[in-house]
Amino acid sequence: NAKMSSPRILMLGLLACLLVVPAGALTTGVRPMLKHVGGARALSVGAPMMVLRGGAGRKPRAQAAALTCMSLAGTWTDYVALLEEKPIRTKMATAAVLSAIGDLLAQTLDAAVTSFCPRRMLVLVFINIIYFAPMLHYWYIFFDYVVGKQLKLKAGTMKSTAAYLALDQLMNAPVTLLGFFAIFTLINAISEVAVGVPFPGLAALAATVSAKVQGSYVTALVANWKVWTAPQLLNFAVVPAPLRVPFANVVAILWNAVISVIANK
Repeated sequence: NAKMSSPRILMLGLLACLLVVPAGALTTGVRPMLKHVGGARALSVGAPMMVLRGGAGRKPRAQAAALTCMSLAGTWTDYVALLEEKPIRTKMATAAVLSAIGDLLAQTLDAAVTSFCPRRMLVLVFINIIYFAPMLHYWYIFFDYVVGKQLKLKAGTMKSTAAYLALDQLMNAPVTLLGFFAIFTLINAISEVAVGVPFPGLAALAATVSAKVQGSYVTALVANWKVWTAPQLLNFAVVPAPLRVPFANVVAILWNAVISVIANK
């Protein structure tokens, strides 16, 4: 798997376009990236031309590096603004791209995979868009309500962090993971229809879900605790609430690789 053939590289490039363009479309129109009010954005439009023309300074490399940093800072500011204005849509777009990376990693490292399967990747991406991202969004709102309103614990304390972590790993993880096996079986069956495999019917799907739960649920739940406990402790301790789902999505690159292998056995 270390050396990829040209057709495979081309396929990966095409898939990247198919994933990034819809992800960008989810956030287009909310806040145009070049209309950010903050100086860095306005400077980054005209200043590169000054550098190319040799003006406005004696160290074009340093200027270019500074402009790059300002551009990245402005992009991050826009992203945080999108999380505030359109939280679910932005989290869905983030989950789409990062879950694609996770499945690519899984297929690259899995010795049982002899050739790249775009359908498998798209199934996991679709599930992250319609299931994991919205579920995490509303779970975290529920956690805030329980910890802040019901338990009345002050944010940032050890007690509140412990409460968030317990709710996440002992309530969210078991329930969401159980739902994953059901929705994965359904979406995977629908995707197979596109390649000529007959739809198995609801009774057969229910039997498949039952078999997967009995055979893989405990393994997946234990794997979840191994992957997620430490990052989520950090997440609930220091990450601001609007950024918790994106932070979890970054960690989910590894988790998507793990769950993709388990689900596709």
